[in-house]
Amino acid sequence: MAAVSASELGARLEAINGLDVPFRIERGTEPNEYFATWRYADAKWVDLLRARGLRHMIRIRLQLDENARKVRATDYASAFDWSAGQGGARLEWRTGFGIVFFQTEQRRVFGLQVDENGKFKPELSYAYKFNLSEMKSPLIDATTRAGWTWRPTVWLGPAWLRWLTE
Repeated sequence: MAAVSASELGARLEAINGLDVPFRIERGTEPNEYFATWRYADAKWVDLLRARGLRHMIRIRLQLDENARKVRATDYASAFDWSAGQGGARLEWRTGFGIVFFQTEQRRVFGLQVDENGKFKPELSYAYKFNLSEMKSPLIDATTRAGWTWRPTVWLGPAWLRWLTE
């Protein structure tokens, strides 16, 4: 099979947005750069006299190398969690990048929900499920069907250092 151009592959990746998938493909700031972003937890709730907020994000950076016909993919994850109450305040932020081989997560939070205007919502729980393969599978499929190679990377270093990062 003949490989398609980088612009055609980019169009195929962006076409994934039309599918029923829980993530979004966006163009990056660099040429032939795309991001697949899954925001799977973004909630505010009240539990046991505390106000809390939670925000999780998984992002895959896709760098299309037209000469090598490779899509170099680096996984990024971040989580921001805060709470405040009678016992004081707590703030936690985590981030990381590299290659994630598999990840599944399921979380259910019980408490009274708070909407974006600070008003209480009648929902008494918040739940989400996440499976990384549901995000990566359409990306890998679009890449390989286009005649390109999917290459997970720890870090997208300069071209002369790629032997170490791939």
